Amino acid sequence: MKKFKVEVTTTNTYEIELDEDVINEEWMQEFRETFYSFNSLEEHAQQIAEQRVRNVERNNTFLEGYGRVRIKDYGFDSKNWDSPVEGITVTVIDEGEITETEVVEIQ
Repeated sequence: MKKFKVEVTTTNTYEIELDEDVINEEWMQEFRETFYSFNSLEEHAQQIAEQRVRNVERNNTFLEGYGRVRIKDYGFDSKNWDSPVEGITVTVIDEGEITETEVVEIQ
């Protein structure tokens, strides 16, 4: 039996919109009490994008700590079929394009 280690590198690019009237200091304080000690919108944008990358099922709009967020993906808008929370919109610019694959046989 042969065994291979395969490393696939992808590029994902998102535009994350956070409404400061919704994702305000009070909201962030409640988030810190339950999830992570984020103090800036930039930290939230990074977390949202990273969760989207890890979300294998792309039609699932639920992100831990945020709920169902609005996803705008190549002409589709989850607001039309989902009930997303207010204040967070993820626009997919580029998602999952394979940029490099490396295969090494493991002895």
